[in-house]
Amino acid sequence: MSDASKPKGDGVPSANGLAKITLQTELSAMDMAVLPPVEPNIIRTTTQEKATISLDDCLACSGCVTSAETVLISQQSCKEMLDVLAAHTYKYVVVTLSPQSRASLAVHFDMPVIVVHRKLVTLFRTLGVNLVIDSTCSGDFALLESRAEFLRRYCDQQKTIWARPPSSVAVSSRKTEYLEPSTAANPLQDPLRAMPMLASSCPGWICYAEKSQPNAIPFIDTTKSPQQIAGSIVKRFLSGERGIAPDEVYHVAVMPCFDKKLEASRKDFQDPEHATREVDCVLATTEIIELVESLNIDFAGVKPANLTPEEIMLSGVSEDGSSVLGSSLNASSGGQLEHIFRFAAKKLFNVEVSGPLEYVAGRNPDFREVSLVVEGKEVLKFAVAYGFRNIQSIMTKIRRNRCPYHYVEIMACPSGCLNGGGQIRPKSTLLATELLDNVTSRFQELQVREPTANPAVKYLYEKYLGGTRIRKALRQFHFLCGLKAPYKMKVDVQERVPKYLQVKPYECEFYVPRAALEELQLLGKTMKEAYELAKSFKVAESYDQLEKEEDKPVDVSKAIQIIIGDTNDRKFVVCTQEVELRKALRLVPGVPLMYLNRSVLVFEEISHATLAIVRQEEKTNRAKLDVNEKRKLKQMQAGESEEGQAEKQRLLKKRAKGPNPLSVKKPTNKKVRSKQKKN
Repeated sequence: MSDASKPKGDGVPSANGLAKITLQTELSAMDMAVLPPVEPNIIRTTTQEKATISLDDCLACSGCVTSAETVLISQQSCKEMLDVLAAHTYKYVVVTLSPQSRASLAVHFDMPVIVVHRKLVTLFRTLGVNLVIDSTCSGDFALLESRAEFLRRYCDQQKTIWARPPSSVAVSSRKTEYLEPSTAANPLQDPLRAMPMLASSCPGWICYAEKSQPNAIPFIDTTKSPQQIAGSIVKRFLSGERGIAPDEVYHVAVMPCFDKKLEASRKDFQDPEHATREVDCVLATTEIIELVESLNIDFAGVKPANLTPEEIMLSGVSEDGSSVLGSSLNASSGGQLEHIFRFAAKKLFNVEVSGPLEYVAGRNPDFREVSLVVEGKEVLKFAVAYGFRNIQSIMTKIRRNRCPYHYVEIMACPSGCLNGGGQIRPKSTLLATELLDNVTSRFQELQVREPTANPAVKYLYEKYLGGTRIRKALRQFHFLCGLKAPYKMKVDVQERVPKYLQVKPYECEFYVPRAALEELQLLGKTMKEAYELAKSFKVAESYDQLEKEEDKPVDVSKAIQIIIGDTNDRKFVVCTQEVELRKALRLVPGVPLMYLNRSVLVFEEISHATLAIVRQEEKTNRAKLDVNEKRKLKQMQAGESEEGQAEKQRLLKKRAKGPNPLSVKKPTNKKVRSKQKKN
């Protein structure tokens, strides 16, 4: 392969372990059956064509010895950003700063973090950027979503086999194609119940898991990273607030890691409708220094900006703009472990964990453990694993079914994100450890604020996301009940639900019972607007049961119950304000319920009737397991995996025979003397 590569757009990203690399060679146009025999030529190139790959094919191994890596990451660079700003291609430009990058820049310029933040706002405004925020808000979103997922996994956990999930490729953020024939769900491989739960915010670790450890995918948290959550906020919320399309917004993220460029390029995070990415360009911390130097800017002389109310709300900055805010002083890599540990201790065991967590150090500084003991029993055990050496150790423990942890905060970089590959490197007079200590000190120049106290998080959840659990609840109904988009929304006459749902046409199909239309028509002018709206919905009815009562008016609630039936075979989501109707439908398995509490949309938790049916189906599936799967289940219940048994056998075979040659004890000759006596 020649030492030249160019980015190409038709590469297919890997969602669960597969990636497609397109190699364009002169052999592709030839018939392989008539190729003449040639001697192998390992060193020299066999073609003049250049190999073409995309960012999606990168393994994030940092092992490139060619110019390929430089060419690939040039797609996201300061030059690209400056060209976009100069061309005025987009109507709105947003820059998101990571707290880790901000701390590194504060050390480099020897300034307080808040001063660096406000100077960067001035710098980007001068270049033509409309809005500068940080990723604290999106980080708070990630913490709230991750803790909710951990709580559900912990309460409904089961032992999960170490097996590769079905291979798939992400087409977009809303579509995934499975490359293997669909099979029945394996009750031993439920991605919503697998423990331990592994952090998902590090793109280097995720890339490694998909390409090298696909069996670990069911254990990984399904929450997006703060960078991509920020992308969703910018492209969906901010664009909607300003009445412009997502593809008219250009989003730049400043991050401590080059792997974030690969994350932003994944098709998992692309909007197919508007042909845009959630994050258009990622700049590493070092590239900000290059930007300042290339523009001959005296950063010390830049005047700190006065932040707008919107910039303050969407950033981790105090209202007076005098300090930065964060979830924890020790959240240098996002703070997932500390936040989830404290939340789970309080929620599950009513234990308030105050003060610093008491970690137990492992064999190296990048591995630490923390436990919660209640009434003499260890009920929670979390671990921090930074660097690939510790990641491989965690993978081995999970594979052998000997992992004692409930949650593991995994980062590919040693010492975490403050020591990311895109951070500013130490000068010759400063050791790397000293620089890291200085960056950590700058990062801790913050006031602690709980994620739930973030006003932006509250506002977005209540107005646009329908509460903290709606997306997780929809995903749960998808896996357990086969509910999937487009969602069939069954609404009654009490409220005009679409106005509050804020959904797009392709995301939901709205249905109304014929009885509701008739009732609205009878009400006349007082409900004319509601009647006109209801007529735009599809009509859902069950003719075989309604025909028997065609001469009698049918109550709307009763009509909905008849349409839903005993099993909700048509997969409806019911939106109703009728309390009695909701009580009745909770007894029907597989019926998601939504209602309005004042102006807040509530998505109910999955009902006990649904959980009972699901668990019964799991028991049935267990009975249908083949011999090998039953054996694996038996081994897991006994606390030992198949790999663990194989390891035991391997060690037994390698055990040394005879006396230890290094022993100082002289061997005895009892057998020899006994033979002499017989003679």
